[in-house]
Amino acid sequence: MIALKTHIITFEGTAGTPEPIIDRLHREAVRFLSLPGLRQKFDELGLETIGSSPAEFAADIQAEILRWTPARPQLR
Repeated sequence: MIALKTHIITFEGTAGTPEPIIDRLHREAVRFLSLPGLRQKFDELGLETIGSSPAEFAADIQAEILRWTPARPQLR
């Protein structure tokens, strides 16, 4: 058996959130995640930070939904 732990921490808004607000939240999150002290702590904990764009993240989530949907009936 292989155990894999994945944690995804996201900042999300409601549908229709104006693009400038999404862009600002993204910029600030990337800035925060690149602070040297925080980056060092994450490295010590073996955590990887990825500052992907909102569009990249949406595409990744959609790909995961498509990947795991066939397995869903088996998990019930």
